[in-house]
Amino acid sequence: MRSNLIGNIDPRQMQELPINGQNWMALTLLTPGSRLNAIFETPVPADGASGGFQINVDGQQVTQTLGYGFGQPRYSREAIAEVELSGRFDASQGRASGAQLNAITKSGSNVLSGVVSGFMRDDRLNAPDPVVGIVLPYSNQQFGLSAGGPIRVDRIHVYGSYEYEREPQTFVYTTPYTSFNQSLSSTRREDKALARLDAQLSPQTRLTARVSRYVNHLPYDPANAGGSTRTPSSAIGVDLSADSALVAVTHLFGTRTLNEIRVGHDFFQRNAYAHVNNPNTLPGMTPGKGATQIILRGVTIGQIAPAPVEQLHDGWSVRDDLFIAFAKGGRHDVRLGGEYLFQLHAATNCVACNGTLDATGGPAPGNLESLFPDIMDVSTWNLLPLSPLSRTYQQSIVADVSFLSRPSGGSGFREYAPRHVYAAWVQDDWAMTPRLTLNLGLRYDLALGMYANWAAFPPFLGAERPNDVNNLAPRTGFAFGLTDRTVIRGGYGLYFGEISGGPAIGTIRFGQRVQPQVLYDGRADFATNPFKGPAPPYEEAARLQCSVTPGPQCLRPNLTGQLDPEAVVSYAHQASMGVQRLLSNNMTLEVDYAYLGDRSVWTPRNINLAFDPTTGANYPFTMIAKRPYPDWGIVTANRPDGRSNYHTLQTTLIRRMSNRWQASATYALDGFWIFDTLPLNPGCEYPVTLTAAGQPVCDVPITLAPDISQNEYYLSGVQRHRATANGIWQIGHGFQLSGAYLFGDQGKATPTSGVDVRQTLGGPGRLRPDGTLIERNSFDIPSIHRLDLRLQRRFTFGRVGIDGILDVFNVSNRANYGPIVLNESNSNYGKPSATTNVAYAPRMLQLGFRATF
Repeated sequence: MRSNLIGNIDPRQMQELPINGQNWMALTLLTPGSRLNAIFETPVPADGASGGFQINVDGQQVTQTLGYGFGQPRYSREAIAEVELSGRFDASQGRASGAQLNAITKSGSNVLSGVVSGFMRDDRLNAPDPVVGIVLPYSNQQFGLSAGGPIRVDRIHVYGSYEYEREPQTFVYTTPYTSFNQSLSSTRREDKALARLDAQLSPQTRLTARVSRYVNHLPYDPANAGGSTRTPSSAIGVDLSADSALVAVTHLFGTRTLNEIRVGHDFFQRNAYAHVNNPNTLPGMTPGKGATQIILRGVTIGQIAPAPVEQLHDGWSVRDDLFIAFAKGGRHDVRLGGEYLFQLHAATNCVACNGTLDATGGPAPGNLESLFPDIMDVSTWNLLPLSPLSRTYQQSIVADVSFLSRPSGGSGFREYAPRHVYAAWVQDDWAMTPRLTLNLGLRYDLALGMYANWAAFPPFLGAERPNDVNNLAPRTGFAFGLTDRTVIRGGYGLYFGEISGGPAIGTIRFGQRVQPQVLYDGRADFATNPFKGPAPPYEEAARLQCSVTPGPQCLRPNLTGQLDPEAVVSYAHQASMGVQRLLSNNMTLEVDYAYLGDRSVWTPRNINLAFDPTTGANYPFTMIAKRPYPDWGIVTANRPDGRSNYHTLQTTLIRRMSNRWQASATYALDGFWIFDTLPLNPGCEYPVTLTAAGQPVCDVPITLAPDISQNEYYLSGVQRHRATANGIWQIGHGFQLSGAYLFGDQGKATPTSGVDVRQTLGGPGRLRPDGTLIERNSFDIPSIHRLDLRLQRRFTFGRVGIDGILDVFNVSNRANYGPIVLNESNSNYGKPSATTNVAYAPRMLQLGFRATF
């Protein structure tokens, strides 16, 4: 009996259910613990700093931890045997505050067998896109080959797989400006390969070795192409690659003790490049590819994401698990273990190297399109009319701005952030009686260097900061057999997460470059000549700090993504209580209440704001003397003070395969409360105010304006209702029908005014220029209904079976929408944006075959 919550995808579901895109991770959407309606790169919601999850393949952690949201390793669906998504997991797993995704790869057997498969999609078989109203150009071809068998019967087996995918893509723009809405077309290519060796070296010793390779070439990155609030000049190309290798040795000592040691290596690399042509028209910009980011009300022109970029995660791991079984007061299955990981995060990152112009000082000009006659060629842009709308210009400057010719080495735009990660655990699954099992565990995690502890950046960060060493996590659970068919289960645990390498990289970055900010000074040529000539060299820019009463041309360095001196690892309380009932020999009903309380969540915040006690609002950022740090611009620190409470009641009905059919269904009722945290600076009890002499203080209570903070929990707009169903029916005469259905109400969202009324120089908030406040959760996002079906027919020729496959995705052609424009200043407010994510695609047909031997 088990007490924890596990959503399992069995081998038959893995092989037979229809998946648009063949991404095996999409099957986790059908598990009771899933909260997503679409798979992007992660199995649970994640941000760039804290993932809240881990991905394990064959017991090896393969999560890319440099930045959780921009890419994770991928594997061929054909190579995956079984998957589980687990919450409130035992002490042998960690570094995740939310969930563990565990996958097992296939292995060879004593019989040579294999699969050759192919799947084809084409726009001739598609319905019109629900956003643009026409059938978009589309084509996709996926081909795979896998085989396994014996090298020596009963002793040595091998397995290998390879999958190739070719996908021409079209990205559509739906901005309010017709001439900017130029569709971009390209062809994406993805290759995935895996090889595995299993050897029974002796009756007591077994060896497993696996290697894998993944390459994804995206001429246009979907995360930065298409949409209603950006233009084609924002598009960047991305090349992703991931490699992993694992060697595991299992040895049996007698009949009650087993030891397993794993040694692994995982490597992930991301390279990004810009497309827009740039002949060096602005000060400090490097000729070639790339453009200034120009932020206007309702639309952003130029680069949003940095490029060129080279980012990598290079990890080594050693793990040992000792399993001991013995009887004392019942049966004990004890697991003792320890693990060491070395992770190197490195980046060569052109952050703001082409500059950012904030031109949100008023509505975008009516003739905006004429100012950008060729949105992909900077030489045609006329920025002069944007000067009166400008608020600031900022740009990164390093000792050598020749980014492309810079050799690697920890200076300029290059950063290294190594870390050493340790863990130890003990887990006892104690069957006290035939009806009662206790799950008792204790885990300790330690990460040295996670916060680039050696890096100093006065006055915000001192060197040699202590590591977070208090991550001791108890885990408890129980399962009680009330009757032969009914089990009551529950438990509680403390779960520490893992912080990505992004904050450490960002902290190191600001010790190697300066990002000066220039305030608009009324000049007609400010937008094209913010520095009154060439950008200053690094040495000069680093010296030019502001005094309390400077002129508007004083340079003010900005810091973004800076670590907080109070940084700690995010963690969560997880608890559950439920019942499992065997309705029949092949049908089970599970009903569970689950709680997830996230604590010390990292929240980026500008700590260079002070607040007026009389109004409860911040002083405008243009009032330099009112800043806590007048010599600095925006100082964004990752403050570990966010918290939330997530409650869910989840129900699962499972019917295992019998009489030629199986099915399962889930329903979840969710509630997600977020604490509206006060904007506190490090070491502060209250938000920063100023004394009569202008000195910052934070020991005086203050009531903030309602659009800034309420310092209490509020119900977020996260969806409340979610339901899924899937089934497989072997009709007979070689025919089989399978399908999957997903419903999600998608929740409600809080729009923004599109205007920075409070003059924080940050993003727009809920406050409108007329002083009214946008109500939280006031925009109801349309629900998603998606039904996918597969009909296949098997033809048998001796040992060879060939399945002809017809997949129909979104059978009802439901208009499902992904991103919604929530900026009230955009004329497309309330309308959906185009997206290439197949979860929101119109009806699509896919033809395929699968030959087995």
